[in-house]
Amino acid sequence: MKTLSIGRSATNDIIVDHRTVSRKHAEIDILDDGMFHIRDNDSANGTYVKIENTFHRSAEARVGETDIVRFGSFESSVTNLILLAQKRPTKPRRRKADIDKEPAQNPGVPSERLNPLEEVRPTQPVGRLSPAHQKFAAQAQKPEPNKPKGLSGNTTTALIALGLAVLLAGVAFLAYWIL
Repeated sequence: MKTLSIGRSATNDIIVDHRTVSRKHAEIDILDDGMFHIRDNDSANGTYVKIENTFHRSAEARVGETDIVRFGSFESSVTNLILLAQKRPTKPRRRKADIDKEPAQNPGVPSERLNPLEEVRPTQPVGRLSPAHQKFAAQAQKPEPNKPKGLSGNTTTALIALGLAVLLAGVAFLAYWIL
């Protein structure tokens, strides 16, 4: 029997970098009969098992490889969790602050760090914008500096004249039908 730890912390066997997952969220035991045993570690957002299209919170559960489990709002099949454990990078994960301090050696080469969620996606969007998207959204909300607010004098006059013409046409039409 082998036990794998699940959580946000880099010390876990299965790293799930999602805001609703605790640092040490749960453990999964790989049993000799091909089944799995999941234990919640008193996590804040709980561990759930999907039974007949409904998630049920569970402190402990026996599940198969095709069963769906949820940690907080992150859900995955047991098979994908085991795949994540096998893909775990051999180098320890570095903090973002440490990476930012290092000079870029070759910007054209992809990073050595692996994304632990490349096959498994959270069920709910995280809801945070990247800094580039935040800048774009802020610029989209600002009015252009030289653009006049409201309508110009010529446009306002034309709209008033059009409104009066429609009003007079309506009065003329009513007068024709009444008389």
